[in-house]
Amino acid sequence: MLLLQFNNVNNLNSSLQVGDEVYGVDTTSQFQGADSEAVADTGKAQRLGILRMIDQTANNTLPVVNGTYFLFVDQTMVVNAPTPTKSTFIMFSKANLGDSGLVGYYAEAKLTNDSIVKAELFSIGSEVILNSK
Repeated sequence: MLLLQFNNVNNLNSSLQVGDEVYGVDTTSQFQGADSEAVADTGKAQRLGILRMIDQTANNTLPVVNGTYFLFVDQTMVVNAPTPTKSTFIMFSKANLGDSGLVGYYAEAKLTNDSIVKAELFSIGSEVILNSK
């Protein structure tokens, strides 16, 4: 289990959840170039594992503004998982799971009006979540 510690953080990204994939990329080679020429060669992001738990420990200040966050990352499914350093940029990707039982690109709607008086439909709305590309 990999333990990532973030100190003096107001809040983590609100969309970070248990089950997300955690990645890291080394930033030590960033902005190395001739004179004022900036070259961003940071390499390839490497998978660190799956986020299993988020634990927050608040500082001794009241009200709680900053705190320390501990991210527990499961590395058992990653072959030759890299060890992040202080210069590693940590990012995450949402788990590739759907929020509904629907599979594929399909929608169907049937609207009926049993009234005997004239009726006008003002609007129909839908929420679509893009889950794959």
